[in-house]
Amino acid sequence: MLENDPRQGAARNHSEAMYVKLYNQILDSSLADNRKLRHFFTDLLLCSDPDGNVIMTKEAIRNRIRATLEEVEWGIEELMKPDAVSLTPDHDGRRIIPLEGHGYGWKIINYSIYRDYKSAQQMREIGRASCRERV
Repeated sequence: MLENDPRQGAARNHSEAMYVKLYNQILDSSLADNRKLRHFFTDLLLCSDPDGNVIMTKEAIRNRIRATLEEVEWGIEELMKPDAVSLTPDHDGRRIIPLEGHGYGWKIINYSIYRDYKSAQQMREIGRASCRERV
């Protein structure tokens, strides 16, 4: 990276490089009909820690995803609403809930479920290792 690259500051603020598993089934979910909300939700996924916590103020989210404060407030409000047609009924279908004990921040409710899904390749490797152990 370049010495004065503004992205360096953001990278230094995170204890490790992160990525998030994003499944294409989101395009078939109840979020699919609202492109703006779906985009905001994927931005929150990118801002989350390995446990699905977005430990940021609304202003920090605004700066990180380059949105207006009004867009951030709207997105958070929408994602905290119950969703009767959500395939996951936990928390009445809400996507996020406020973090306890911080005064700010949100937990992405289903984050760990999707994070822990194994890919087909991972399942094949587990199967091979299991077969080797039996021999």
